[in-house]
Amino acid sequence: MKEPVPFLLAEHTNRLLSRQPPDSIARATIHAQDICVGLSKHASFPAGLVLPAGLHLNCGSVKLQDVTSNAASSPTPSLVALQYVAAVCVKSNDIQSLITSIKDADVITVNGQSIVDETIAQVIPNLSDQRVVVVDVYNSGRNHANKEGPVYNSVSSGRKFVTINLDCLVYCSPTSARQQILGLVATSVKDVFNASMSIAENGQVSITHHRVLGADLAVTYISPLREDEQSAESVTRRRCVHDALFLPADRPLFRRSCSAFGTAISFTDGGWPGRLANVHEGIKSHGLGSEGVSVHMMQGKYLYCHYLQDKFNDAKWGCAYRSLQTILSWCALEQYVQFEDGKVPSHKQIQQALVDVGDKKSEFVGSKEWIGANEVCYALEKLTGVTSKILHVSRGAEMESKGRELAQHFDTQGSPVMVGGGVLAWTILGVARDSRTGETKFLILDPHYEGRDDLAVIQNKRWVAWKGEDVFVPDAFYNLCMPQRPTTV
Repeated sequence: MKEPVPFLLAEHTNRLLSRQPPDSIARATIHAQDICVGLSKHASFPAGLVLPAGLHLNCGSVKLQDVTSNAASSPTPSLVALQYVAAVCVKSNDIQSLITSIKDADVITVNGQSIVDETIAQVIPNLSDQRVVVVDVYNSGRNHANKEGPVYNSVSSGRKFVTINLDCLVYCSPTSARQQILGLVATSVKDVFNASMSIAENGQVSITHHRVLGADLAVTYISPLREDEQSAESVTRRRCVHDALFLPADRPLFRRSCSAFGTAISFTDGGWPGRLANVHEGIKSHGLGSEGVSVHMMQGKYLYCHYLQDKFNDAKWGCAYRSLQTILSWCALEQYVQFEDGKVPSHKQIQQALVDVGDKKSEFVGSKEWIGANEVCYALEKLTGVTSKILHVSRGAEMESKGRELAQHFDTQGSPVMVGGGVLAWTILGVARDSRTGETKFLILDPHYEGRDDLAVIQNKRWVAWKGEDVFVPDAFYNLCMPQRPTTV
């Protein structure tokens, strides 16, 4: 009897499947090697969406209620991402000359190193450290196969030529050799070119790759070059892609700023030097055990913002500002907003936002005055457009009773929560609840840390840690700012 295909779906897709009607079906599955890493609502993709060569779309209905994805037990595809970028000039209705020149290339390089009889793994031994490997092909005389000039199919035809900047993605095994790679590159070039021409006949398109499949694999998305991403047409096109791939419709995944292989973003600083991203990952367990216990976590990435960062002394008064900066970083990393200078807003910019909305007077700017959860909500909406709910807790001793509401927030909204009260402000990143007893642990990120951005110190000294209700002052009141995820793509 044939073994069932293992599913290794992206977290986004898994979460969405849990909310689908029980009779929902997928018309096709996306496979990497022998593992299902994605689902398609239709037997073919919408215009502008391309599956990289090396991945496969297998038609055949699958009941979503039968789909189980377990990252802990599912195998992971052993694949290398290759990126082929080139400017080409070809006939709008025929690219066979280009395909032939790639397949018959005399020289192929990966990250600038030639492959003759070797495999990729032999040429680049540290493949696991590579986000993407750049592949290039050359024909006779080491002229670039696609940069030697126009690729003519017939010099006498006089047909119209199109110049297009191709950006093609390929997935292959680390043991792939020369001819396998050339064949995959040729396939990807053909698919991307044809999809590009369906979007814009003049070939003026934007081509980006987005990691939305399981195992962190990407698909290619093609849109008109200078398209306004806020236009109704652009939003409709992206919503169609989200729907086709069983992706949530409440977060941007296919905007140009979401490109997987654009400007490198460090996993340690989130793209902002001097700040650490997702410092809770790898910390000790909540300690409640597993039986009857559910864990509900924020979704996405954030930066740990705390006292004294940016060479700015805000000790003893700036904790709520830092908690807000952490939430602002989440908004930016989730692509809901792009800050002009590429940095999270400063204390002064936050204060100015509160003046602009009429909450504070002009002399507030530049002061060392505290802010609370209400001000955090006002400033967040002014700076990003993201609205929030306020949860009032009359006594710290009642915080545990709010565990169910917080769990629902993390499951549906997934944003970090700012909590202010008892003269302190923290950020809550998740909750763990024992359904039998109601006991709740809170994953708290503490902005009062004044040291270097050293992950080991931050975790070992419990500046981010699971804590019980006793961390809250029993008789103090608390307000929680709970950002609501925008419904946008």
